Amino acid sequence: MSSLTNIYDGKKITYIPSSISFWLNYTEALAPFVICAIVYLLGLVKAHIVVSIILLFLSVLFTLTSKLALPSPLLTLLISFFIAIYSFPRGMYIKGNLVETLVMFFNLLEIYYAQSLLSGSLLAAAISLIFIEVYRRKTKYVIDEEGVKVRYPSLLPLLNNMKSVNYPSIIGVKVSQGIIGRMFNYGTIDLVTDSKTEIKIFGVRDPRRIGREIEKRVKKSSLTREDIISQVLVNIETLERRQEKLLRKITNLLRIRSRRYKKRR
Repeated sequence: MSSLTNIYDGKKITYIPSSISFWLNYTEALAPFVICAIVYLLGLVKAHIVVSIILLFLSVLFTLTSKLALPSPLLTLLISFFIAIYSFPRGMYIKGNLVETLVMFFNLLEIYYAQSLLSGSLLAAAISLIFIEVYRRKTKYVIDEEGVKVRYPSLLPLLNNMKSVNYPSIIGVKVSQGIIGRMFNYGTIDLVTDSKTEIKIFGVRDPRRIGREIEKRVKKSSLTREDIISQVLVNIETLERRQEKLLRKITNLLRIRSRRYKKRR
């Protein structure tokens, strides 16, 4: 088990999500480039319009369904547009009236935009992949003696999204694995709290072992007040017995010394 992914010292477990668990996000990041390549290879008429419609649809779909909404489809459109604007010849002057000038401008913009979609999608995919990897490495899960802490990265460098739950407030631990998760031994752990809220821990390597470890700590922390009082009483009785034994030893030593002293006299 990689030390980067999971560090376990018997009391504290610190790890970042498995890279395999982000396979869907990596696929989403590469989707615009793959779509552009396929559409252009098919040689469709107005391929750039077809690609733009598909990418707009994907932007909405990823935002609504993905746990980590990626900017790659929308980013592809924006990058391609700016490349098209930048590609205009410097010092170009178009003669004619305003309408003809605008028509010529948009025709040229469409041509440059169509030419820049493939390179724009590749650049957007690279940016998205870097974003995913930084997000994954900055996400940390800590399981210590007090409870479970989840730290998510924030766009602001001084802020972190932190969630924590103590063991006494956990009433259920659920472990789930998909088909790929079972193949590569990773999964998701759902912590159900007494307030009926759930904290999800994604990309956990060996999730069943980690789930059992959390359950063990939850049971250990679920001592009732009577159990604690009885444990304190047992400890007090043990201390009293030790004190009695110590007093007996001291008393015996004093008696022996007293007898020796009397014999010397």
